[in-house]
Amino acid sequence: KYKILSLYKMTEFNLELSRASTAQITELLRREDLFECELTAFPHIGEANADKLSDAGFNKISQLVGKLLSYDNGVRTPQEVAQQFYTEDIEPTGMNKDKCQTLVYCCVHIADEKKLFNFHGDN
Repeated sequence: KYKILSLYKMTEFNLELSRASTAQITELLRREDLFECELTAFPHIGEANADKLSDAGFNKISQLVGKLLSYDNGVRTPQEVAQQFYTEDIEPTGMNKDKCQTLVYCCVHIADEKKLFNFHGDN
């Protein structure tokens, strides 16, 4: 009988809100087992957050990067792709917003570094 209105405001994905340092990203990207390693390899992602991601169906970095790339339909901007991944897959896990930002930031950098996705729009 009553409609419940959500006051929840969607958080915007912003690369600058990530807590991962350049050194942490570089270390992650240098891993030989990057796509098979545990989710705790992400900076600032511990066991509790890895469990939240697992509950959402993500158990490997390759799954997260693959999901990010699945939103790249050739029409969306890189920011829109990252935003959709953040909003639809990462934010609903229940992780703190700073952890969500960091995780998406890392996935974007992995995809960009491996030449799977061009976030910055340069060639």
